[in-house]
Amino acid sequence: MIYSGRLNNVIKSWLSILLPKDEYKKQKTLYFLAEASIILFITLIILFSIHRIFPNLEPNPEISIGMSISIFVIYIFTRYILSGIEYTNITTEQEFKKEKNRISLNSLKFILVFFIAYSLIIGIPKTQSQWIDLVILILLSGIFMFSLGYVSLRRSYKKNKDLLD
Repeated sequence: MIYSGRLNNVIKSWLSILLPKDEYKKQKTLYFLAEASIILFITLIILFSIHRIFPNLEPNPEISIGMSISIFVIYIFTRYILSGIEYTNITTEQEFKKEKNRISLNSLKFILVFFIAYSLIIGIPKTQSQWIDLVILILLSGIFMFSLGYVSLRRSYKKNKDLLD
């Protein structure tokens, strides 16, 4: 019983605030965090070695830190999306189509909010090239958001369907 009490204290860590409530998702997310931490550690060792071996290279610390953080975050999100654990309740074709429509609508909302936020923060574009840049940026962001959601949904649906068969 003492071990059980200790285990509960570990589970009530500050990290549990960031984790999903579902036990399976929580466990998988912890694995992804651990894997990403090891990759981050290796990345930092490589960057440190490059700096020591080539002192004249003078790497920009902002680039090194940004690259390290990006690798960490991208790895976790990619593993989460490709794992098929996000949509645990999608088991029928009808639920799949409904969720796909929801993802499409959310992507369109994102595009609208992105445009409004961009216009408020940066300002409304004044030249044709600025408009083209903004439209391309917003469309690519929306397509990227939809693609991530769709891939996650598709993987989850396939995984859920396989579990039921």
